[in-house]
Amino acid sequence: ETQVANLLPFFKNNKIVIYNQNPHYTFSSFKPFESDFRYPQMKALLGIITVSAFSLDYLSDLFPENKIFRIRYGFNFENYPIKKKQKKICFMNRKLSDHLSAVIGTLKYKLGHSEWKFVNIDNKSHSEALDIMAESSIFISTSNIEGFGIPPVEAILSNCIVIGYDGFGGSEFFKNDFT
Repeated sequence: ETQVANLLPFFKNNKIVIYNQNPHYTFSSFKPFESDFRYPQMKALLGIITVSAFSLDYLSDLFPENKIFRIRYGFNFENYPIKKKQKKICFMNRKLSDHLSAVIGTLKYKLGHSEWKFVNIDNKSHSEALDIMAESSIFISTSNIEGFGIPPVEAILSNCIVIGYDGFGGSEFFKNDFT
């Protein structure tokens, strides 16, 4: 695995554009508690591209001397057919799994032996996850720090009721009209 610090000599001599999908991970390869490393100013940096209003604000505040651009994701609506909804609640358990366990445990306790099924879509192929979302009535979002948050958007497009957290990056679409 290549660490960003190992690539810094390359950055100094070449014109570059950084695609930053999640600003929360900007410094994740650095060990801020173990060193006094300072992020270098890169004169060769032409700009930073990001994916949400939140990410644009975050990165603009962090790097005010750089040009930062926002692109918008596009979704092909043909990939999200509306199907008959079943008593299924889907989720991804890779983020905030302790919160998810509490919610699902509470729901299972309150619902008892109902017909509701809980389906983890984590580690499924994209098409498998979309098929499950298409049949599910509810998607639980445990996004905690996101640059955008594609799974909740795909759940909305799959006509699921989306409940949970917007992860900051999803705040522009995580609205009462949709979630």
